[in-house]
Amino acid sequence: MHQTEFKTSFPHSVGIYIVFYTLNRGWIRTAPSTSNQALDRRLRYTLSERYQVNAVSIVEVGPPQGGAPAFVGGLGTNVIDVVLVSARGRGFEYNIELWGHDTTGADPGPNPPDVLITEL
Repeated sequence: MHQTEFKTSFPHSVGIYIVFYTLNRGWIRTAPSTSNQALDRRLRYTLSERYQVNAVSIVEVGPPQGGAPAFVGGLGTNVIDVVLVSARGRGFEYNIELWGHDTTGADPGPNPPDVLITEL
């Protein structure tokens, strides 16, 4: 069995960008595996029911790391699931942004909404 690496440094974006606000901006980092295994992180982003996430942007930080986003689910809702996978024996670091809008039509102003991030 051979190892396949994705050599990418371009953003992975899923969704439709129209006029949205950045609802959440953050980064996630995982240290390299000491057992030469591929690692994954399963994250759930939960916002108030008045918000709808329509796009997710995932961008590698630094040189290509060989991993990739494996799944983004929940677009069009207030609960987004993201799965990130590393290359075997390597870690990863990504900037993650959630883009969407307030379903009441209100402008969120300078303060982004509260987002609960849980690891699944």
